[in-house]
Amino acid sequence: MNSVIDVRYAGLPPGSWRPSRSQVASILRSMVRAAGAAPAELAVLLVGDTAMRTLNRRYRRIDRATDVLSFGLPRVAPRISGRPQPLGDLVVSLPTCLRQARTEGSPPLRRLAHLMAHGILHLLGRDHRTPAAFARMERLAHKLVEAALGAAARHSKPGA
Repeated sequence: MNSVIDVRYAGLPPGSWRPSRSQVASILRSMVRAAGAAPAELAVLLVGDTAMRTLNRRYRRIDRATDVLSFGLPRVAPRISGRPQPLGDLVVSLPTCLRQARTEGSPPLRRLAHLMAHGILHLLGRDHRTPAAFARMERLAHKLVEAALGAAARHSKPGA
């Protein structure tokens, strides 16, 4: 059984970079497997900075765009055998992702994968309230990115 991934776009400026839905879903399926989680049901919304700022202000009371938000689901429902486990929703700002990729000199798809890995780890219950916890979470995110993209993606052209 595979994870079920729903990928959507909203509030992106015309002509914005949009990785394919199938590419994003494939990366996320690989990450869920690499994290050792049961097959999951997960929604991903790829947005512009204005939409992200609105969500960040509404849910975190921080009035600026951020790179990734995760919205977990309560763990009250029993697991249904033979069906993916609902995990939650991720929201990623593609313009912020592109700026970060340019700043660190990495391919945009690799940066997007890292942001999604970070969000998945939050959905799986990880947090980073201390510098040490943040460092651990970053190492785990890196492992998920490597599992999903492998070394070849590090050397792809920026903008790919």
